[in-house]
Amino acid sequence: MAIRNYTDEGKKLYEVYVNGFDSRGIRVQRKRGGIETLRKAETVEFELMRELARLKEEKIPFRWTEWFDECLRRMKVVHQPSTIWCYQKLAGHWINPMWGTRETSIDLTIGGSHGHL
Repeated sequence: MAIRNYTDEGKKLYEVYVNGFDSRGIRVQRKRGGIETLRKAETVEFELMRELARLKEEKIPFRWTEWFDECLRRMKVVHQPSTIWCYQKLAGHWINPMWGTRETSIDLTIGGSHGHL
């Protein structure tokens, strides 16, 4: 999106800066510097734009709270309301404060979760 030239120790160099949004709508910025020619800078800009397009098109993984809410919704069909209430209270007190914004693309096994704590 932007190619800027600057001088470093008497050499003319280029810096490439692009920004965009990922699939969740979060702003993503990429910058590369120290490029010697304008043609190389244009190539780098094209690659960075492709990377941003890939980020925008990728599948959105569930966050922990979204995944847990879906599990509770499904458990309401099978379990008693008191069981669901107990699960909500325990998870809300112990698990959600630490895992609330984590994405579930990580390994949700015991070994995988210990690695991320």
